[in-house]
Amino acid sequence: AAIRETSARNQLILKIIIEAWLLYSFGKYMITGVTSLYGLQRLRENDAKRADWWAQDAKSSRDEKNIIDEIKYEDVIHVVIIPNYKESVATLRRTL
Repeated sequence: AAIRETSARNQLILKIIIEAWLLYSFGKYMITGVTSLYGLQRLRENDAKRADWWAQDAKSSRDEKNIIDEIKYEDVIHVVIIPNYKESVATLRRTL
C-alpha cells in the first residue's frame, strides 16, 4: 500500500511539473509570436519609406539645411572591435 501511495504521489508531482512546463512554454511562445509580428510590421513600415527619408526630414526640419552638409569627415569616428580571446597571431593576421 505504501508503494502505491508513493507511486501515485510521484505521478501527481510529475503531472504538475509537466503542466507547469506546458503553461510556461505556451506563454513564452505567445510572447515570441506577438513580438515577431510587431517586428515584422515595423520592418514593413521602414521598407515602405524612401531610401532618402532622412535627407527629406533634415531638409524639412532645418529650413533648407541638409544634415549631411553639417557632418564633417573629421567628426565621424569608425571603430572596429575584433574579439580575440586566445586567438593565435596567424588567425589575427588573416582577420586584419
